[in-house]
Amino acid sequence: MRELTEFNKRECKPHNLRWIFVLTLTSLLSCGGGGSKSLSVTSDNGSTQMTLRNDVGLYQGITLTAKFSDGTTPSSVSWSSSEGCIGVRGPVNGPDGALSPNKASAVCGFTCPGGSYHGTITAAAEGLTGTIAVSCQITD
Repeated sequence: MRELTEFNKRECKPHNLRWIFVLTLTSLLSCGGGGSKSLSVTSDNGSTQMTLRNDVGLYQGITLTAKFSDGTTPSSVSWSSSEGCIGVRGPVNGPDGALSPNKASAVCGFTCPGGSYHGTITAAAEGLTGTIAVSCQITD
């Protein structure tokens, strides 16, 4: 009886290894093989709220960064805003004066009337897009 048990164990091992290989391969293929990347947009200081006080000429904008999911940064980004009273412009110069092609500045529009504005800023690079929701408070 012992020989039969050992024989069955030897027979099952290669069979189990084949199933493990098939399941692993299927799992990798169903996830796209890890080859797809996406583009995300984040605020450098974590805030998505901007303010503009027209009465005294003070404003607080935000700096945005576009980055690929694989950790790389695009060498060229096209920026746009869904709200006319929220402007976005890139690329920007960093603190050391170097141009940062994956960064942009967003601000409230100086010619817009007082109120609250909500919009989406979109970054486009290498056929991918990423978005971030932002808001703006303008006081007269």
